[in-house]
Amino acid sequence: MSASSRLTATAFNGKSEGRWITPYKGITFHRTAKREFWRIKRNNKLIRFETDRGKGASLAGDLEIFQKWDAWLNEGHNPIEAQKLEREIEAMQAGDTFRAHAEQWLQVKISDLKPTAVQSHNNYRRYVAYANDIFGDKRIGDVTAQDVASLLQRHEATAEQARRMRGAIESILDRHHVVAGTRNPAELKVQKQFVGDLQKRAKANKKSRIAMHYKDAPEFFAEIRAGGSLSHRALELYCLTLGCRNSGLLKARWSNIDLEARTWLVPEEDHKLKDWRTHLTDSAVYALTRLTQLTGKNQGHLFPSTSALSEKGHISDTSLRKTWIRHSPKGMNDEPHTDIMGFRASFYSWGQDLGLNANHLKMQRGADPDDDEASLSYIRTDAYDARKAIITQWEAFLLNG
Repeated sequence: MSASSRLTATAFNGKSEGRWITPYKGITFHRTAKREFWRIKRNNKLIRFETDRGKGASLAGDLEIFQKWDAWLNEGHNPIEAQKLEREIEAMQAGDTFRAHAEQWLQVKISDLKPTAVQSHNNYRRYVAYANDIFGDKRIGDVTAQDVASLLQRHEATAEQARRMRGAIESILDRHHVVAGTRNPAELKVQKQFVGDLQKRAKANKKSRIAMHYKDAPEFFAEIRAGGSLSHRALELYCLTLGCRNSGLLKARWSNIDLEARTWLVPEEDHKLKDWRTHLTDSAVYALTRLTQLTGKNQGHLFPSTSALSEKGHISDTSLRKTWIRHSPKGMNDEPHTDIMGFRASFYSWGQDLGLNANHLKMQRGADPDDDEASLSYIRTDAYDARKAIITQWEAFLLNG
């Protein structure tokens, strides 16, 4: 029986996916819903090789590869080495310019992605287009580390985009440098010598959060208090404490709340800096009391998810932001709505207009990692009692205006 007829006869036993094993001339093909690989047993040696095709590979494609591997085996070739050599030949036929290699790499990359991953498709096409503008017509082996650095410096919008772009260029240049045995000029270690830490460079260009004028805060807070959802309770606690970011707020647990001492501790793993704690005012304690009436428990997460499918165990950041936007007034420059984290700037502006200690205000609203070292050093002293007086004064402002 030929390979084709044997494989066609099983045809996944009528299933579109699942475990499928077909032995033929010492070859075993195993396919699951997540991956597929060949096992080749020759002379009591087992070779395992995972295919690099996507989940959507057809049975016809499987047969084509199977027959190619069968021919290689009959000729006495190792299919893994033979396939590697075939790809190297294809790469050489693509032409010697970066543009030609990038186009072939892009076709393979896009074919491996799901059709629904439209944003990823567009990102990779954009990275290749940017690179072609700068060094697309150069021979692939002549692209230098300075060329890649120029690309990153010109087009890095965020740290994540810069890292992905660098990774894509490194993969394309690998088509030459892996074969030649030379160092890839797009390697992260190489690029750090030219452009430094991509994350730090990108942060310098970040935009400020949209803040509401602090005079609008009392009316906004009244609307939040009137709401009845878990997101409303979370935002109510946030408005009264300010120092915790979204992740720390959503991950908050009752074990970090001490109602007797009236303190809330946000541990370092839920925060960008060291452990942060704040005083719980009368209104904050009242918000927590209302919370237990809503959830019916005071253990685990403060704001537990109501979905059985939730893996995190708490409400989502999306839910929090939607609630904020629904009640948010316009920003200070007439932006459509404000940002949650921008509310910390509203608090800071309120304190500055009252002439309160600037460092204590920073400590209460939580330090940013890009604050200057002198401020961060001062912030580490905590100044809990001073901040307790400030947050009590802020509570009175939110309630009474």
